[in-house]
Amino acid sequence: MDAAPSLPKFEDFVVDTLLKGIKEARRLRAIIDEESEPYKSNYAAADMLQSLEEQTAAYLAAEPGCDDPIKQCIARCQLERGLVLLETDLTADGQKAVEQGLEHNWPATIPSYAILQQGSNALGGLWCGREEFDTSLRYLKAASDLYDKIKALSSSSGNTPADLSAVSANVAAETPELQNQLSRVWEEAFAADAEQVEQQYTTTLYYMAQVYGYAGDKLRSASYCAATLNRQLKEGALDVNDWVQNCLQLSGYFLDGNAFALSQYCCAAVELMLLQWHSKQQQQVSAAAPETSRLQQEQQQEPADGSVEVVNSSNGSTAREKDGQDPHQADRQQPDSTPAADASSRNQQQKNSAKARLQPALQCLDGDVAANVRLAFAKLHLYTLVASHDCYVEQRQVHYSFNSPSDVPEVLRFTALEDLPQLSDLPWGDDALAKAHPDALQLYQQALPWFKEALQYYKLEGWVTEHCHILFEMSNSYRCLAGFESDPHKRCVMHRNRAKLLQDLEGELSPTHYPGLSRSISLELGNIYREIGDIKAAAGRQPDKVRSAFLS
Repeated sequence: MDAAPSLPKFEDFVVDTLLKGIKEARRLRAIIDEESEPYKSNYAAADMLQSLEEQTAAYLAAEPGCDDPIKQCIARCQLERGLVLLETDLTADGQKAVEQGLEHNWPATIPSYAILQQGSNALGGLWCGREEFDTSLRYLKAASDLYDKIKALSSSSGNTPADLSAVSANVAAETPELQNQLSRVWEEAFAADAEQVEQQYTTTLYYMAQVYGYAGDKLRSASYCAATLNRQLKEGALDVNDWVQNCLQLSGYFLDGNAFALSQYCCAAVELMLLQWHSKQQQQVSAAAPETSRLQQEQQQEPADGSVEVVNSSNGSTAREKDGQDPHQADRQQPDSTPAADASSRNQQQKNSAKARLQPALQCLDGDVAANVRLAFAKLHLYTLVASHDCYVEQRQVHYSFNSPSDVPEVLRFTALEDLPQLSDLPWGDDALAKAHPDALQLYQQALPWFKEALQYYKLEGWVTEHCHILFEMSNSYRCLAGFESDPHKRCVMHRNRAKLLQDLEGELSPTHYPGLSRSISLELGNIYREIGDIKAAAGRQPDKVRSAFLS
């Protein structure tokens, strides 16, 4: 009977078979397969790693004195296979493999910590997607601790984060000989990538922002979200559409707490990032095809200039009386030449110019993201106007989630964008509010054009809910501006323009398919007509004319 073939030395097996197999599995994992077989390469990589795990396990009986290094190699195969399978439809198998790999008693080296960080992040994201937030947070905290250990090992050795291989070699020298040799082999094959470690930590922060958001801890969620966005800017590894969308959500969180300065700060970050990103895109196009780039720039110049004219001529132009006159025309026919008015005019012109410069960048975003940018900018001005109305018209106290720059944690600051305004230079608390009609009018004029542009994407056909909500926001802007208006006639004109926004929808939406929206539109119109009637009654109009106001 033939004797069983002897196994090669374990060290030789690691170098000649195991490491080469893991590298090949990683190559397969990176392949993007056809849609008909989306996981073909991942399955092949997982099968290869399963085979390597079984081959490695055979050494447990052949070399009983080397259990720890052998088990570490088995755990490495399990982690690698689990990470591959988590990217397929076999997530349960992937979860089990990663959990098995994490259970091993790994040596205190950076290559070990780096793969453990990936595994912990993967399970944290998996459980977050399942909305099992306590379990997710446990793994994410483990990933964060591993990042801290990597940084501590790096700093204790006097190396920069990029010199992780030197740190690992120093630590490995203190371990038993085979373990030492194995650690050196791992490092030579898979040198710890400082950039990947940092990107994994960014992923940890990203998932933590989601977990705390679902748990209702909004401030902590916002902090982790801001930290993630800032790190993505520094690393340069970001999807522009995703980054913009997440920053807009952060702006919305601040708006909900009347933190207008922080919302403005986030909007300014979006604007600056988009301008810088689009400039780089243009430079790349210019370098690739100078003549084509020149023609594109000439073609873009006309719409950009035209958009300034549209903004300058629109300032509330939807609000017109029946004779075609703008209700704010009287304000413009009697220009105020005071320094304050001149400064306000220059400020408005600067904002119009910035808006025009932003348009080409917005056109390069996904349609929904570009529309959401416009909505976020519009809501910043609208919500400031609403709070101004509450404070100075309704005489109600406005509460702020952040009262001054000193209340803002350092993690909420976008240090990677050097040209952003300082938080101390932005208006805080009541200083952000409009105290009289001129300032309220300016907020209205800043909000309305952005709302109109957003409606170009969120059309009634296909976006019924979103379209109606934007019209409600526009109606609210007229309502709040009317509160600052002393002339009863102009106030009525503004309320009639609110009605014009919604009247056509009242008969167009099906109460069966959209019962909530239909009721909201009817209620809004009822409130509008009531306010018109109240204004006319307060002005001493005869009862029959007041009644006709409700029907007009």
